[in-house]
Amino acid sequence: MMEQAVVTPGTGGLTRFVASVLLIVSCFGASYYAAGSARHSTFSTLLWRYLSLATAVGGLFGVFSIIVTIGVGGATLVAVRGLFGLFFIIFLALSMRELYYQAPYRSSGSDGWISLTRARRLETIFMVIVIIEFGIAILIGLTRVSQTIQLLASLAFTLYGVSFAHSMRNETLSSGTVIDSVLTYTIAVLLCIGIGFAVESGAVVGLPDTTIDSAVNILTVMGASFLISLIIRLKQNVEAVR
Repeated sequence: MMEQAVVTPGTGGLTRFVASVLLIVSCFGASYYAAGSARHSTFSTLLWRYLSLATAVGGLFGVFSIIVTIGVGGATLVAVRGLFGLFFIIFLALSMRELYYQAPYRSSGSDGWISLTRARRLETIFMVIVIIEFGIAILIGLTRVSQTIQLLASLAFTLYGVSFAHSMRNETLSSGTVIDSVLTYTIAVLLCIGIGFAVESGAVVGLPDTTIDSAVNILTVMGASFLISLIIRLKQNVEAVR
């Protein structure tokens, strides 16, 4: 059977349910205002589209988290939830990549620490890994191998997104701007969700289920909180550019 640190009876299950509801509401709210920014902003429409897509996928991840938490559905739904979780992380990382290459201070011929072509090649490789993980999860259940793949894939894309954010922090970026706020809150969400999703596979390294469950709940609520801050900033941006 496909078992994962997703469902905990009693109080733990209720906490996961509430955390998932917060994630759903904050994700779909952020997706709405990111889409609004894509329609009205003059800066990097693709950035806002990636961010809107990422948070929409995150909302679906929250929906499937609730389904799994209340015990509806079997191994296939758990695997689908895992796929949405990984692509939530992936699209957040891609939004960081887009922000890095489209930053106002970057000249058109500057590739920074990695070329865009190479970055896209790496992204393709990592996404193939995600699809393989999904196939393994569907076919044979969440074994130690597929848990390890989930752990490595989530950490890889989290670090990938963080690397772009770190590079931007080391370059010229005005504080207090919309882009600076988007960078700050998006990377905070990416870290919370990415680490939380990796922790779900913590049994591979011997973490007890109670520790895994508590950590995931806390990180999910933190991620939702940062998304709410992002919503406020995106709403201000949409109102300013209309």
